[in-house]
Amino acid sequence: MADDGSQLTGETKSFASHRRLDLANEHDFQLGAFRVRPAYREVRRGDVIDILEPRVMQVLAALARRMGAVVSRDELLRDCWGDVSVTDDSLHRCIGRLRKLSDSDDHKSFVIETVPRVGYRLVSADLVDRIDPEVATPESIPAPTAEARRRSPLPLMALSGVVLALFAVAAGWWLVGRDEAWRVASFENAADTLDSEGQPALSASGGQLAYVGGPEGGSQDIFVRNIRDGSTAVLVGGSANDSAPAWSPTGDRLAFVRLRPDTPCEILIKTLPNGPERSLANCRVSETSQVVWSPDGTRLYFVDRPERDRAARIVSVAAEGGPVTPVTSPPSWMRGDREQTISSDGENLAFVRWSAVGVSDIYVQKVSGGEPRRVTRDGAEVKGLAWSKSGRSLFFSSNRGGDFAVWSVASGGGEPVRLGSGLREVRRISSSADGALALELMDLRANLTEVGAGKSKLITNEAGIQWAGDISRAGVLAYVADTRSGRSVWTRSPGQPSQKLTFFPATHMDDVRWSPDGRRLAFIAAVDGRYGVYEVPAGGGPPKVLLSGNYEMASLSWEADGRTIVLATKLGGVRRLWRLDTAKPGQIAPITGPGWVAVRATSQGLLGMRHATPGIWRLNGDGSKAVRIADSPRIPTNGWMVMGDRHYWIDWPPERTPLIMSSAVSGGPVSVVMEAPGATTYSGLAIDPASGVMIYTRKIRMDVDIGLLRLERVG
Repeated sequence: MADDGSQLTGETKSFASHRRLDLANEHDFQLGAFRVRPAYREVRRGDVIDILEPRVMQVLAALARRMGAVVSRDELLRDCWGDVSVTDDSLHRCIGRLRKLSDSDDHKSFVIETVPRVGYRLVSADLVDRIDPEVATPESIPAPTAEARRRSPLPLMALSGVVLALFAVAAGWWLVGRDEAWRVASFENAADTLDSEGQPALSASGGQLAYVGGPEGGSQDIFVRNIRDGSTAVLVGGSANDSAPAWSPTGDRLAFVRLRPDTPCEILIKTLPNGPERSLANCRVSETSQVVWSPDGTRLYFVDRPERDRAARIVSVAAEGGPVTPVTSPPSWMRGDREQTISSDGENLAFVRWSAVGVSDIYVQKVSGGEPRRVTRDGAEVKGLAWSKSGRSLFFSSNRGGDFAVWSVASGGGEPVRLGSGLREVRRISSSADGALALELMDLRANLTEVGAGKSKLITNEAGIQWAGDISRAGVLAYVADTRSGRSVWTRSPGQPSQKLTFFPATHMDDVRWSPDGRRLAFIAAVDGRYGVYEVPAGGGPPKVLLSGNYEMASLSWEADGRTIVLATKLGGVRRLWRLDTAKPGQIAPITGPGWVAVRATSQGLLGMRHATPGIWRLNGDGSKAVRIADSPRIPTNGWMVMGDRHYWIDWPPERTPLIMSSAVSGGPVSVVMEAPGATTYSGLAIDPASGVMIYTRKIRMDVDIGLLRLERVG
């Protein structure tokens, strides 16, 4: 089969229509002196606020999404008007209104250029997709402990990276790694419909794109799209859920992963164009995986765990079948290795090593074996990874600057350089020999929902995710917000707007809890590659580091004395409960043996959840006499609250609406309190102690598409 996009395989398919740009789901961003808030149709410059017409704001957001690349008239009409038939005059009027706005600023914060007979391009020196305009002051950032590592100043680095990225597009400048320089040539939508399209895989020459698609929550098939003419066909279909497509170097075979509920996954190969599927290997433990080919097409590399509680590692098997052999050996206490990719000469394997949730770095080792070499050193999340053709650069997606954007780094190490991002999070990445990067682009909105007395309403409407945390006796809600500037703690008093409480760069935050007197908040955060327990005054102020370590912390709860906190961690690969005295920062004492992943303190002792085991247990305060008091939830969760002599939690029954459940903390019958439509598995659960109203995180929208970013090597 030709790998030039000249032919497609499989059955052609009609797709859901393109989704028109929805202002309610667009993130805020900065254009020089202008602060743009699409959901409110608001453009703010100092004390001056302009309210734009909906269509004008849609055009501005559509241009901003494209990273400074040219957007055709047809694309703007499709994105902003959808199926409504209009003439070019409507678009010209919107462009004219935006140029008038630009002219009102003496500093020319942005310019909209006309590209004759093609379309328009937004040019700005600092298109920064950030939610929060506040600038962190030195006293707002917790001082690192003596053992904590330092890294380069990220706010300045992230800003300079964006500036360079957009000048690269707009002015023909280029971005420089240690050994290579790259110019962003163009960006285009490669797969963008009402269905979800993700996990992109470019063929070696870049002529064809394989990806996983289908309706959210439905069966996922593998499709192939001709990059040249856009024609699309089903490549692997049926009732099974298939994922992680990977082209062979010659384009005549496709490897992929088949998923089955509660069963280790299976690696298969399909011969193209219409050959049968062949089972190559079964995962030993993992229910999901990723797969890549060696450049000579003789071997495949995929992700699996040797045992359920061991770190994920990269393993290898011959393309014709045979024994599975380990390739990487991460420490057993880590989350493990994934996102593997092999250089075009077949010599080097690059991968992402996860120390804990929200903490990872890029490593490179010889395919033939040996010790891996660390390439990045900031411990941020890395979601996608790909080699340049020369093998001298690595491209990756990471939240190291706050949002998930595209970065490059010399494969030998050095300071990463931001290549830019639009207004959507960049996740998986695939590269081809012609300098293209296929990007998985995600828009996810999950807002806080208040339920009670038979009624339900959203109490936040911002783009991004807000995790329900806790409500104090005074009725103040504390929660975590995940925005394009990273994660932070917010509070919301009755009848008042939300207030941001933390201003330091965190790649992960969880389990925000009020002290019994409501004067302090404790929470878990990952900063500079290290987990910690932090305490912050209710009214704001510098956070205090109560505990810091290079191990995962999952759950915490204040005890009634307001001095001690019980904590679930994964220290040395062992999950257990600990007690932390807030008057003695850094000192913890074990409470239980292995196996515990979540905890809540009650007036009668402790409640705990165990790893990989459904249910809730009651324990004495010293960790003794664990008694199972509930058979749910099916998976451990921090969506779990104690209120008086009862506790409440979210459960996700198979193929049913999520439920809020309850029982006495001493045990007894479990009852269904109410349904929680759209509750996410990462949702928190907060309960107002005065009214009994409950708040949880409800998924409002998730859109996954694929974009094609073309890079040019300079010099």
